[in-house]
Amino acid sequence: MALAEAVAWVLASRPSGGAHGLLVARSGGMARDVARAVARRRPGVGWLVALPVGERLHPPPAHVHVLDADPRRLLSAAASARQRFQSDAADPAGELPGACRPFDVVVVVDVLDAGLDSEVLAWLRLMAAATCGGWVIAARPAEPAPRAARWLRWLASSPPPSDGRRTGAHWRKLVREAGVRGTRWREAPAGGLLIVSREVDSPPPKSP
Repeated sequence: MALAEAVAWVLASRPSGGAHGLLVARSGGMARDVARAVARRRPGVGWLVALPVGERLHPPPAHVHVLDADPRRLLSAAASARQRFQSDAADPAGELPGACRPFDVVVVVDVLDAGLDSEVLAWLRLMAAATCGGWVIAARPAEPAPRAARWLRWLASSPPPSDGRRTGAHWRKLVREAGVRGTRWREAPAGGLLIVSREVDSPPPKSP
């Protein structure tokens, strides 16, 4: 399952027509590629795009607006807005500005590979609270060390070397700890991992 297919699957549970999405990517080029790929499978998605400091998106594709804000603030605002509306409403945020509306989908690409587990848990809970449709995380998991290598490292009482990325098993553990249900796991092209969650007729969770 490619990333664009995963996004289209999440949005299949939403009403037809336009969709409101948040895209968090490591680079402007990556964000552009994702937006274009999704547009071919699910036209009409309007994206708010969050990029690292210094990254640009030139020229931005149609229906894409680059934000100069921490995406976690947007997720928190969307989670608060979602609590105030029924999840089955045609337009759950009504008159709220676009940046404060609950999202139909949130996509995070190659941003959460490293960092503290507590940060990833916070992201997972925020995404679950801020979306009416679901979310997709694209990650590049680390490969678990071979059994013989782990044994030798244990004998040497030294921690295994790490590139900072998590294994697939570690990701599954974090998703369970975050209390996220309805997830699918797929291998993405080039050995990546897609973690996909879609909500169907579920009540809005409490804001973290």
